[in-house]
Amino acid sequence: MRLKFKAPYGPRELNFPLFGDDATDSINTVILDATNQQAWTHPDRAQQLRAQYVRDQFVGDLQNAAGGIAPHGSYAHVYLNGFYWGVYCLHEFVEESFAAAYRGGNKSSYDIIRHRSDNVVAGSAEAFLVLLDAVENDLSQDINYRVVAGLLDIRSFIDYMAINFYAGNADWAFQNWNASFHRDDPKRKWLFHNWDAEKTFQSLDDDVTGADDQGAPTHIHRRLMLNAEYRMAFADRVHLLMANGGILTPEVCASMYAERLGQINRAIIGESARWGDNRNPEMAPYTREDWLAEGQRLAEEFFPDRASIVLAQLVADGLYPGIPAPELSRHGGEVPEGFALQIISDAESGEIYYTVGGEDPRQPGGGISQQAIAGQSITVNESMRIRARVRDSATGQWSALTEAV
Repeated sequence: MRLKFKAPYGPRELNFPLFGDDATDSINTVILDATNQQAWTHPDRAQQLRAQYVRDQFVGDLQNAAGGIAPHGSYAHVYLNGFYWGVYCLHEFVEESFAAAYRGGNKSSYDIIRHRSDNVVAGSAEAFLVLLDAVENDLSQDINYRVVAGLLDIRSFIDYMAINFYAGNADWAFQNWNASFHRDDPKRKWLFHNWDAEKTFQSLDDDVTGADDQGAPTHIHRRLMLNAEYRMAFADRVHLLMANGGILTPEVCASMYAERLGQINRAIIGESARWGDNRNPEMAPYTREDWLAEGQRLAEEFFPDRASIVLAQLVADGLYPGIPAPELSRHGGEVPEGFALQIISDAESGEIYYTVGGEDPRQPGGGISQQAIAGQSITVNESMRIRARVRDSATGQWSALTEAV
């Protein structure tokens, strides 16, 4: 159910921090989402057994935590004319007011696309079609890649893709995606936003990295893969997300997921009472114990190994180097003056290069930066932004980037 604040029926906006301090307190539209996939009301018993009611919102949480823009959400009991109707996810709706709230500017200046390139929520599809045309050029050529990078926020796009790959989103991207664009500001590029990611976190080995849906983010990604700079940027962001306390590391991701589960830990009893026997009246109703069992399965079997499995999928796809990224003996934070920081490499061959001023040791095109230093030990006497890679001297291939401040 969509709840919209609109004249002449009342105020045009709800001015209240409905989703907390990290979200906008000026709200035009919210959604009450009953959850369709992987719920006790789904006709497929396998999906019933995986019921959790937080997967979609959790994928949005991951995108927001990575610095992107996805709908914020919370949970509510819903009653219709006094009749209890279950637990719903209450979340933001991606439309022009949402985009303006988080990206700035006037809402009338936004183009919003959902599900397909011809499904226009606001504005027009003209600028999106320009992007789709641009990705059909030879993107192995950097001049063509730079055109796309001028239309699309590459870093945010990589995070969006990596998170959906990690989640194993099986109901995407032939549908279930949103994109926004600010027409009046040339610096505001296309951004993609999480939407309806319910069919996620299923099997540990799920692999959606090869998806290629025409006119959708997966096709844009497959075209961008032709470019070496994109592949390197993709590997760097994946390493940031999946290593050294990133949001997709086992402990961090599992903790964030458990926090979401905790928000409906007791409320799920009401959902069970209302819908637990809806599809299987001849069987015992699904209960909180079934819900807890699925959460335990994810905690014990999915989150501990999912990142390493997705990394292997990306290596096979050519999106992550076979050379392991270097590790730092201390990954950021305060250290005493004169601290001897060690850079450790598990690579079978190759040399470590690092910088201490924030520069990338790797030059665009694959050369060695003039600021790069070869070595494995750094004496820390002042604040430093350290960035390190391993370079295979025989092939010229670089590892993903490791960095710390």
